[in-house]
Amino acid sequence: MWDKLYKKSNCYWGLTPSEKLVQYLSLIPKGKILDIGAGEGRNALFLAKHGFEVLCLDVSKVAAEKCKKLAKKLNVSVEYEVRDIREFSSKLCKFSGIICNGVLPFMKKSQSKKVIEKIKEWLVPKGLIFIVVFTTEDPLYKTYLEEGLKETENDTFLDPKIGDYFCFFQKGELRKSFSNYNIIHYAEKYFLDKYHGKPHYHGMARIVAKKQNKSDSRLLTAGMTTYSVIPVQTGI
Repeated sequence: MWDKLYKKSNCYWGLTPSEKLVQYLSLIPKGKILDIGAGEGRNALFLAKHGFEVLCLDVSKVAAEKCKKLAKKLNVSVEYEVRDIREFSSKLCKFSGIICNGVLPFMKKSQSKKVIEKIKEWLVPKGLIFIVVFTTEDPLYKTYLEEGLKETENDTFLDPKIGDYFCFFQKGELRKSFSNYNIIHYAEKYFLDKYHGKPHYHGMARIVAKKQNKSDSRLLTAGMTTYSVIPVQTGI
């Protein structure tokens, strides 16, 4: 599926990095970044240009090759592994930042929860996570119900068109998963997807959060926290 999509254009997702990654770049401690579902490298290449060591993960060989070529052209270095995050292990390496934009929906809900726990384990204290998921406000969720698709588990459907599972998060669920983190940004909103097919909307939840030392638990109610439900937003 993904190899076919990445063959369709020179850069399927474009090269503009995620808005919140740019906004909060200065808060990421220097170190190694894990970019889950890195694609052609729009975020990884941006981070590499700013001096970060980056490990990219993606299931697409086509995306990996395109990212490597772009990195060479830009004279930056990124490490790339063609691997499913569900099969990835990082016992020896910790990360100062972890990006996981739009990856968790493409699996069972139970699997996405396990990946979130892995992300927490892999992140260093003071490290930042950037995660985007789809919510039950997504029109696709309603479409599945209207078409009579049965949930295979909570908020999870087997999509016959992609031949794989697709899951959604309830309102506030992603934020609750990081309740012991310092929430820097949290928003649930709609965004306009112009990347594939006709322009269409998705309901999404996005979080930027910092892992705290145990001694810093008192700071969890402080810091920069934003919450918004915005009708229309382009890009993630």
